[in-house]
Amino acid sequence: MNMQRPYVPGATRPGMRRPGQKLSRWTELTIWWREIDRVLLGLILALMAFGTVAVAAASPASADRLSTATQTLDPLYFFYRHLAWQAIGIGVMIAISMVSRENARRGGLLLAAAMLGALFLVPIVGAFRVARRRAHRDAAYSCAKLADSRAERVAPLFEIAELVEAGAGGGEQDGVARLRRSRSISH
Repeated sequence: MNMQRPYVPGATRPGMRRPGQKLSRWTELTIWWREIDRVLLGLILALMAFGTVAVAAASPASADRLSTATQTLDPLYFFYRHLAWQAIGIGVMIAISMVSRENARRGGLLLAAAMLGALFLVPIVGAFRVARRRAHRDAAYSCAKLADSRAERVAPLFEIAELVEAGAGGGEQDGVARLRRSRSISH
């Protein structure tokens, strides 16, 4: 029986990791680049580039539409904001892809639990927001209804005053007759 150790490529090279020794940053990046799914990374970057072109095309029109007489937006305002968020997204994506599998699993479980808790809060928070919106709508409706009802109460007084004033020159009976005709026509 042959008791030779199996051949491991690069195991005898200097600078390689020995048990208990921490990897250098360059070695960690090399391992990351070797293990990353380059096709998926390329598709993500292509999708981001396509979105950037679309935002660059739409940004001037949106900025022009949202500009006011007092405040004018830069034509590429939304494009610059898009690039800033993309830079943050790429940084977070690369940082998360460098996390070890064990830590990624732990973080994923914690994030899943937090998001599940947030989902349970949606009916509660949503009910408060709907109730607040309904209260604003009902208050506005009540104010409008109250204003209409007051106008309905006061309108006949203005009508009477107008008809009495018009009838004062031509006799009292003429104003009362007009009042009766206007009341029968309007109702």
